[in-house]
Amino acid sequence: MERPTPRNAQKAPDIFTSLENFFAKQRDLPSPCLRGKTWISLPESLRIPLFANIRMPEIPATQQLQKRLAELLAEARELDLSKLSASDPARLLLLLAARFDYDVRQGGFAQLLYNLNGDFLAEVEDMLVAAAARIAREYYVRAIRACLANQPEYQRFLVSDYLDSNAVRDALHEISIEYFAEDVSFATEAEAFLAAGGK
Repeated sequence: MERPTPRNAQKAPDIFTSLENFFAKQRDLPSPCLRGKTWISLPESLRIPLFANIRMPEIPATQQLQKRLAELLAEARELDLSKLSASDPARLLLLLAARFDYDVRQGGFAQLLYNLNGDFLAEVEDMLVAAAARIAREYYVRAIRACLANQPEYQRFLVSDYLDSNAVRDALHEISIEYFAEDVSFATEAEAFLAAGGK
């Protein structure tokens, strides 16, 4: 089985300092036991109870963009993203965009952060800024805040089998539901960024 992977407009300066500290700590932590396993997606039967009453945003109808996202996702799954971050940071952001789009559509921010496993958290935010994905970034920052608010539970979530009861996972699901209610998909916000190859 593959692994699954009301807006708050206040921008308190200290949250960004906390986020940077959080990202730095994540890079320095020993790898949780999930390292080396593949990303997973929740089976449809498990996603339905979580998001049954929410209309998920659709990928933009352009077949070219759908194809591009699928190609980038396949590439992201095949590459060692840690090596790519040193050799081609711009390409990394593009691949993280495909990963973000897929994981969030499939299982919300819980799946995204579980699959990222503490890696590339700052780079995902950099990608959202570069992609001008304002709404997606706003909810991503909220998801990170939820993890910062309960770091022991976040760490427990990362080493769980995803389906274990977890307060952080549940908070991430709530944030995801609010994000889906915005009815603006990441792919729609980032269409120009994706079409330009991340430039």
